[in-house]
Amino acid sequence: MAVPSSQLEQIKSNLDIIQVIGEVVPLQKKGNNYFGCCPFHAEKTASFSVSGERQLFHCFGCKAGGDLFKFVQLYHRYDFRQAVEELAKRAGVSLSQSDRSGDWDESLAILEKTAEFFEEQLWSSKAKAFQDYLKTRGIPKSVAKDFRLGAHLGGSQEVLSFLKRAQLSRDIASKLGIVGRKPPSDWSDRWRGRLIFPIADERGRIRGFGARSLGNEQPKYINSPASALFDKKKLLYGMSLASDLIRKRDYVILVEGYMDVIALHREGIRNAVGSMGTALTADQIRKLKRWTHRLLSLFDGDEAGLKATERSLDLYIREAVNAKVLILPGGAKDPDSFFESLRLKGEDRLKAWRQALKGAQPALDFLIQHRVLSETDSVLRAKRLRDLVELLDRSPDPLQRTALKREISSRFKIPWEMLENRPPEAPFKPSGGFREQDHGRNAQEPPIYREALKFMILWGNDLELQATEILSFVEDQGPWSKLLRKLLAEGEDISSLKWLETESEEMQAEVREWLIEERTKDSDQESLDFVWTQIRKRLKSEFIKREGMRLQTALESAEAANDVKTVKAILREKQDLVRLLDESSVV
Repeated sequence: MAVPSSQLEQIKSNLDIIQVIGEVVPLQKKGNNYFGCCPFHAEKTASFSVSGERQLFHCFGCKAGGDLFKFVQLYHRYDFRQAVEELAKRAGVSLSQSDRSGDWDESLAILEKTAEFFEEQLWSSKAKAFQDYLKTRGIPKSVAKDFRLGAHLGGSQEVLSFLKRAQLSRDIASKLGIVGRKPPSDWSDRWRGRLIFPIADERGRIRGFGARSLGNEQPKYINSPASALFDKKKLLYGMSLASDLIRKRDYVILVEGYMDVIALHREGIRNAVGSMGTALTADQIRKLKRWTHRLLSLFDGDEAGLKATERSLDLYIREAVNAKVLILPGGAKDPDSFFESLRLKGEDRLKAWRQALKGAQPALDFLIQHRVLSETDSVLRAKRLRDLVELLDRSPDPLQRTALKREISSRFKIPWEMLENRPPEAPFKPSGGFREQDHGRNAQEPPIYREALKFMILWGNDLELQATEILSFVEDQGPWSKLLRKLLAEGEDISSLKWLETESEEMQAEVREWLIEERTKDSDQESLDFVWTQIRKRLKSEFIKREGMRLQTALESAEAANDVKTVKAILREKQDLVRLLDESSVV
């Protein structure tokens, strides 16, 4: 959702980050900031800090941090749009809705009211067939109510009549797929005579419905059509019920269908969600990653389910998810049939489940077994292995990529250099994030560039710094010097921090730590001027040292080549450098 920056600023100005965070995290004031135990990782010593002055939070333990919008995103596992909507309501700010149809709120209301209608129908005296069906499937009433199951009793005008009584728009309901018509026939209900599964988003808002026939009517399942509110590729069944436990246990069980999710929840296994079919999408995986990066894939054990599992593993690797695969023992097709076959009760059923979990395979093991070793032809097997290595190369996580490829190297006795496509003497250089990319240079980068940037961020508003006067002395020697030079060259207001959100997460975390640190009490104008002068001196000294090394190397090369003209030019440059060093005024 494209929200004007003025509205975002209005939301933040109407709210206090300390008050909002303090409602869910107990905070105590220490100095200028507030501290508490981090809600994003387990800890006993409070390392989670909130700055009222900066309107930022930062954990010195896990490095989570950001502004008020970021906190709501992380804590409630919302995307940015959801966080903005939630805080806008609280702040009393009306958001622009230009990217949505004007009937968004009314559509949500119709979906909610229709779900309530279907629920009432399921538990009415006329719905005995549906109630008996739930009993045969072992679904107690309490679980059915948790998932808000409903029923359409079969009449062609039941929902239409309800909409009319409730004064809800038939036209909007038609767009949502609840009712419809095929001209020239009259309007009629959809999903007649079916068990209804309301599909909610992670916030519990009904976004659509799934409908199952009780008899042999095909198709067995029908879903709501795609609309502005319902996109099956981006939703996960049961997410609103499972999200808290997924976060607490730090892993999710991913199954195919509605009944699979319900069966697991019935057994007390409440960190399970469903992809609503075998076509798992990257959007669904990315949504799960808001809560956890650990996943157990539990698709059906039939041929279609195994193929779907294999396809999904490609996604897990590309999305850098730590996935395992479980094929249920005893030929069980799905979780429901697994528990039905046990003929056990109570805790013994969970013990059998925990025993089954021990058979879960890491994603790579499953791929090797089903994609590589299952091929009997040696040439095709080698090709499949190459394809698998290429798949691993698509992982955005350099550590995961390296670990998995080393596993293949060890298992198949393939030299590591062949998998990396590098000569033996070339060391592995991971690519991707800031730390991996710049590790070598960062280790050699003089600390003065980082210190200069820190000083300008913290004190730039208090001093009239002539930032451009140090630009000529800042060279690209690593991540901090590169960033500092870019900001100086572009004339950025460094202390405004508007540039920060485009930098790496590691840099953002470190800058937040600077901002939340207590500023020194000895911060009078004279002291700050002295510190800035010393920074300029050190930057100039570092520049002269590196220039001297560069010129000396170039001089030795020119002398070895007997290039008199170049030697004279380099000596003139060295004399200029000596004069620069001797100047009493550093800059």
